[in-house]
Amino acid sequence: MPAGEQPRAPRRRLAWLAVPIVLLLVLAAVAVLLVETVGRGVAEDYVEQRVEESLPDGVTGDVAVRLGGGLLLPQYLGGRMRDVRLTSEDLVVGGIPVRGTLRLEGAPLDPTRPVDRATGTVVLRERAVDALLEQQGYLGDTRLGDGVVEYSDTTSVLGVDLDYTVTARPSLAGGRLDLVPQSARVSKGPFDLDARRLLDLVAPDGISICLAALVPDTVTLDSLEVREGIATVDFSGDDVVLTQEALARTGSCA
Repeated sequence: MPAGEQPRAPRRRLAWLAVPIVLLLVLAAVAVLLVETVGRGVAEDYVEQRVEESLPDGVTGDVAVRLGGGLLLPQYLGGRMRDVRLTSEDLVVGGIPVRGTLRLEGAPLDPTRPVDRATGTVVLRERAVDALLEQQGYLGDTRLGDGVVEYSDTTSVLGVDLDYTVTARPSLAGGRLDLVPQSARVSKGPFDLDARRLLDLVAPDGISICLAALVPDTVTLDSLEVREGIATVDFSGDDVVLTQEALARTGSCA
C-alpha cells in the first residue's frame, strides 16, 4: 500500500459497492408492485421477466423471484406479502460480478409503508475488492485468502523500488470496514526489511472505509466473511421503506 497521504476518492466512485444491496431492494419493490398490478393472476415467471427488464443501465444478469407465504390471493387481499425472495447468481454491476439474495418478510403492496423485515447476502469476488481499493488510491493487486486479504504493490525506499505484499485481516463493525495489517514481506528488491519496518512504510494505519454511508440508513451490515477468492457480506433491516427517496437516505459509522 502506498505510503503517505492517500487521495480521497469521491463518494460517487464508491457507489458501486452499495449498488448490489440497493439494487436488490429496488428490484424487490418492483416485484411487489407487480403483484399489486396483476393481482390474483400473478405468476412468478412474469414477475421475473418484468424485474429483469427493470435492471438499470450498466447492470446485467438473471433474477429469480419467489413469492412464498402460502396462497397469494389472501396475501393480496390483505395488502401484504408474507415472503418475497430474490436471487441472482450472475449479476454484473458496472463490469463487476456479484451474487446476491434478498428476502422480504411482511412486504406491503403500498410502497410507502415499511417492510417488516429484510435480510440478504452479497458475494463479491477479488475483482470487486480490487476495484474498491483502487478507488481509495491503492493500485496494486488483491488476493482473498482464508480470513485474510493480501495486497501486493510497489513502493520506493531511498529511490529504489521494492515489490511487497501485505497481509491484512478484515473486520466489519459499526458499518465500517477495517483492513488491519498483520504481516508484510518484500518479494523483490535490494533491501531486507523486517515486517514491522515495512508496515510502517506502506501501511502505518491500515485502511478504514465507512460502508454504512453507502447503503440505506435502515439497513445494517451484519457480518463479513472472507475465504479463498470471495468475500460475503450479510445485511438486514427492520421497517425498510422501498421508495426511491427512502433508499437514498444513507447511514453513518459508529
